[in-house]
Amino acid sequence: MSIVRRAAILAPLFALVACGGSTSRFSQSDAGDDGSPPPGCPSESYVGGGGSCNDDGAQCPGTVNLPTCNGSESSTTTTCTCASGTWACPVAGGIECPVPDPGCPSPGQVTQGAYCANTPGTSCMSNIPIPTCSGPSNGYESCTCDSNQWECPVYAGICPEPVEAGTCPPPSEVWNGQGCATYGTTCQGDPQVCDGTTIFDTLQCAAGTWNVVASTYCDVYDGGYPDAQFGADAGHGI
Repeated sequence: MSIVRRAAILAPLFALVACGGSTSRFSQSDAGDDGSPPPGCPSESYVGGGGSCNDDGAQCPGTVNLPTCNGSESSTTTTCTCASGTWACPVAGGIECPVPDPGCPSPGQVTQGAYCANTPGTSCMSNIPIPTCSGPSNGYESCTCDSNQWECPVYAGICPEPVEAGTCPPPSEVWNGQGCATYGTTCQGDPQVCDGTTIFDTLQCAAGTWNVVASTYCDVYDGGYPDAQFGADAGHGI
């Protein structure tokens, strides 16, 4: 073979080597015993970062960053392949992160048995009054999310000596919002003293509590006597 023809055959090979190419294909199995990249492979960070390459089909190890559920990143090493002049690294499908706790809804949505999307054991404020036996409620109750349902305390029989059905307790024990026994029972309550005369509101038992249906006012007189009026309660007197 003439020297001229031999030079023509080798010219493309010399040009490829001069441009940084490679005529060999490397596999991750060619890595050294110390974990170093196979001969001819760039650094793992360069490969994993999608750097350029010249030998389509060549394989080298590359380090890629993966997202985590807390917003940071973790790294892993995988086998990358030179494709169309760029290192391509296969990455597993998206990670599955737990759904964040939505926080407490408005108290009106926190009711017994209602759906909740909170983390099990989460407690949230409701608009369920904490009952007492001698006056207004003592704040509002908290409910707990359990198996996607709100579990709220149920109060029953917390007050001693229940009133006999259909009868009125002493007026001093009948207040607006106080618990009662029989629906529809109408009694006097919320006693007030006006110029030496005791006057009362009229309350009716509905939905388990006393509700004012007629109020008396010390400053409203009809013929010299206090008169019962419909409207807001005048307040507790005695």
